[in-house]
Amino acid sequence: MADSFLLQKAEQAVASVLATPAASVSATVFQGKSDDDKTIPCVIVGATSASEDDPPFSANKWITVEVTCKYTALPELAEDTVDLSNTLTATIQDALRDDAFATSLSSAVSGFHCYCVMYDGESRETDDSNWFETYFMRLYCCAKDSN
Repeated sequence: MADSFLLQKAEQAVASVLATPAASVSATVFQGKSDDDKTIPCVIVGATSASEDDPPFSANKWITVEVTCKYTALPELAEDTVDLSNTLTATIQDALRDDAFATSLSSAVSGFHCYCVMYDGESRETDDSNWFETYFMRLYCCAKDSN
């Protein structure tokens, strides 16, 4: 129960921060992974797992979050796509690596506090018509009273 609460809050916080005007993300930001159709280009935020309490009995957890930039890979749009993808991925990288990112996450939603963010790398992949660039991170966080 607590894990699903923190997963939802972490996902919501990251999506909220990326969707703010301050982040300057020029694509729709979606919360949660799903098979639903999504407008392209877009950014998809998914919290995928939570650790055991660290340290034990503390209620602090490491939450794994993936932020995926999705854009078209259709050959007829190749030149525009490269420019768009470079701009979108640079903007996402800047937002995720902002020194105040953990503080912004803590302020984004009630009942959630993020102590720090650790970056775990990135991956790139394609399918028939889309490119995906995914950034992996771990948030050290806990639930907090909303008061």
